[in-house]
Amino acid sequence: MPRSQDVFTPQIRAALLAAATAPHHRLRRCAGGFTAPPAERVRAGGSATVPVITRRTVLRLERDGLVMFDEGHEYSTTVTLTPDGVDAVRELRGDAAVDAVA
Repeated sequence: MPRSQDVFTPQIRAALLAAATAPHHRLRRCAGGFTAPPAERVRAGGSATVPVITRRTVLRLERDGLVMFDEGHEYSTTVTLTPDGVDAVRELRGDAAVDAVA
């Protein structure tokens, strides 16, 4: 289903673009939510050097079918873009430069 860039909130756009640039299109769970690797650098008491995606945003992406929890439940440590998520990123970027989901 075609989507418009206006439909996505800034948080959703940031999450989709972060997942698209991550290896295997995965976001990993960290202390502050989910992030693209390297998640090891995000510390609960320090500042993040990578964008952190909130759990609420990830749940909305999952509800819309744009990501899926890797272990099949919402307490997974990673989420991956679905083919619909990859299509949404292509539409946001306006090109076909996004790799296929691994």
